[in-house]
Amino acid sequence: MKKTLFVFLLSITMVSCGVSKKEHEESVTRYEEELEAAQVKNQELEEEIQVQSKEIKTMKKKVVTMKEEHTNELEQLSTTIPSGVYYRIQIGAIKNPASDAELGQFLIKEGEYYKWRIGYFKTLEEVELAKKDLKKLGAKRFWVVPMKDGEIITYQQAKLESEISENGF
Repeated sequence: MKKTLFVFLLSITMVSCGVSKKEHEESVTRYEEELEAAQVKNQELEEEIQVQSKEIKTMKKKVVTMKEEHTNELEQLSTTIPSGVYYRIQIGAIKNPASDAELGQFLIKEGEYYKWRIGYFKTLEEVELAKKDLKKLGAKRFWVVPMKDGEIITYQQAKLESEISENGF
């Protein structure tokens, strides 16, 4: 109905402006082609949204499963900060804290940012295993943060501290 009304109004406007029938038909044809292209693009976008929604649901299920599998470990890690050198994986940094209470236990305020860090890993081998798990979950961007007694240190410092503790110096 809208299309018919538009074509009718376009016809009246074009006739009153001295537009020829051929020009009018070309204009209507262009409009119909543009409308069809927009409908095709809209359908493609709707299909993409459906695919992404399914992927999000799958990811949520994976997170729930992993959380169930590692609940005890997470509770222990969230309450016990090791001494000496260890590594954490930072998943993100945001200015406004998440409202989700479960996420809140992993947020650390540093300056104006809340940093989302997980795990306390004693070795880089443990970090690599955790990174593989994160990639399976679909995480694409994260980085490793070397720490000592709760403070961020450089990789060189972490390596030196680890060598000292291994060799008993």
